[in-house]
Amino acid sequence: AELRFSLDVLEHDHTVDGGARALYAAVRAAPGAPLGDLLRGGDGATRTATQAGRQLRVLVELGLVELDREAGTARLLPAGSAGLELSPTYRALQERLAEGRRWLSGTTAVAA
Repeated sequence: AELRFSLDVLEHDHTVDGGARALYAAVRAAPGAPLGDLLRGGDGATRTATQAGRQLRVLVELGLVELDREAGTARLLPAGSAGLELSPTYRALQERLAEGRRWLSGTTAVAA
């Protein structure tokens, strides 16, 4: 049970795919909305601060979203679409997720 919980936490913390897409959709649906509201889950999603930061960073790295730090807003850029794997942050999170899965699999083998 503890290993399953650990894997769930690992995946929750390092998977940004769906969250980044939801955040992109939220920015698209509410242009000029306060960024804090969007990051806190104004789109119906709930995000931890870490998740929100990672998701936003991925979107910025892909050139899909631009931040206006002074106004505290984000806007979509006319970039079209981009594969998440082009983001260095996304790739790093995927590597950490894979490493964590391998480690937990080794823990399982040792425990058995």
